[in-house]
Amino acid sequence: MVRPSFAILVPVALALVACGPRALGPVTPSAAEQALIERMTADPFVRIERLERDEQGNLLIITGQGDVTVRYLAVPPDGGGDRLLAQRLIDEPQLDVADDGRIGTGPERRGLGARDAR
Repeated sequence: MVRPSFAILVPVALALVACGPRALGPVTPSAAEQALIERMTADPFVRIERLERDEQGNLLIITGQGDVTVRYLAVPPDGGGDRLLAQRLIDEPQLDVADDGRIGTGPERRGLGARDAR
């Protein structure tokens, strides 16, 4: 009875190993990506946590800024050029809030033009 269970165990174990997540190894940034990383780390409060690649091969830069983790995508500028830009990825979208008609519970108007002319 040992052989049938062993015969089932080996293919199951091989399937689990073959279908599991694969470590791609460390990401090696290109010269333009490295220049972007150097510009980002010029700020002493930004530290690079890790680098990853997305499905299209773009560089994802995961940073630690204080106790907040922020993700950036290295993208070329709209007008073209060699200097990459860091586009912040919003992981927690914020919904607009409407005034509910009660005093003091709606969104606060701030900035230029916030006060009515009297």
